[in-house]
Amino acid sequence: IAKQPIDIYAHPTYLPESMNARRAELWTPALVDRVIAAAARHQVAIELSTRYELPDEAFIRKAKQAGCKFTLGTNNRNAEELKRCEYGLGMIEKCGLAWNDMFLPGVFYPRAVERRAHLFGG
Repeated sequence: IAKQPIDIYAHPTYLPESMNARRAELWTPALVDRVIAAAARHQVAIELSTRYELPDEAFIRKAKQAGCKFTLGTNNRNAEELKRCEYGLGMIEKCGLAWNDMFLPGVFYPRAVERRAHLFGG
């Protein structure tokens, strides 16, 4: 997040299936706080991923409080997996997100390629 010019952190808190049993051990409160702080500081939106149902409600509420923006994603690999962002829409309602909590390219802050141009020598 700190070193790449990105606008959206896709499927945050994702872990491979083989590591999911250790989720609480790996995604510590301190790590969650660091990731959210980095996203807020570098103006990187958090994807609400329907495919992985990530991040969880606690993460979303913390990120909202930190001033993060959000976006919807399905991360489908093919047409059969295409959904309608059910998870994200549910989290919007559950966490009380409003239109101004959502990522709108170039509206609330410049796009990553503009605000992080120095990373490319610009």
